[in-house]
Amino acid sequence: MTHRVYKTVGRLRYAYEYASYYDPKLHRTRQRMVRYLGRCDETGTILAPAKITVDHVHSSFEVGPLALFYAAAQELELRDQFEAALGVDRTTASLLLTLALNQIAGRQPISRLSEWTLRSPLMTWEELRPEAVTHEAFQTALMTLCRPAPGGFDNPGLELQHRLTEEWRHGSREPAAAYYDITKQPYYGTECPYAALGHDGEGNLSNVVGFGLVISRDHHHPVLCRPLLGSKNDTLSVRDTVNQLKDFGFEHLTLVMDRGMVSEENLKV
Repeated sequence: MTHRVYKTVGRLRYAYEYASYYDPKLHRTRQRMVRYLGRCDETGTILAPAKITVDHVHSSFEVGPLALFYAAAQELELRDQFEAALGVDRTTASLLLTLALNQIAGRQPISRLSEWTLRSPLMTWEELRPEAVTHEAFQTALMTLCRPAPGGFDNPGLELQHRLTEEWRHGSREPAAAYYDITKQPYYGTECPYAALGHDGEGNLSNVVGFGLVISRDHHHPVLCRPLLGSKNDTLSVRDTVNQLKDFGFEHLTLVMDRGMVSEENLKV
């Protein structure tokens, strides 16, 4: 059983919680402090509760940005969208959601992503099992977005993008205008079919992979992201991009792009 003990220092009174226990060495009852309760008045009413302290910090994890974007993902029902568009199970959909959130809040390379995830609250939020969160599992999840197929690529990720675009457009008043640009990132691996000799972001020649991104004009919502052959001229990507947007249901869309992509042929598309 515990009981309160009060101590007065100067004009201030403090409350503590003590417990009695039997000391077998001394063969008598002793008391030990269990916790400090805080400053109190003459009647024992706590006026200033004690602040919680810890002896040491084992580890820490920044939750704020992750929690914010996780809430946004919940509002858009991203995990359900992954399951419906890609035909994957709940665990794989949760891993895809983790990959997306990592791009915003974690910024960890995929080789360290499993370690980051195991430390994060996503394990609890998504009810993930530790044995399901591995480097291989994340690689398998990525393959559901785009995978080699006879004669080219099976790209269900485009269908997923279409679903997500429809989701945010449903309650949006965005004008029929979007920005289109291309970035080319250095590739240091050996087996990417999109990697080829081209100009990187600094204008140097290197082995690069191209990415074409279309975003809405006002709020910069993602509309379309496509991998491009690193050696492909930016101007030549416009027609395919416009055709893909038409497949998504866009009509009379104003597409703003870099002047280097403007050509007589592209203006007719």
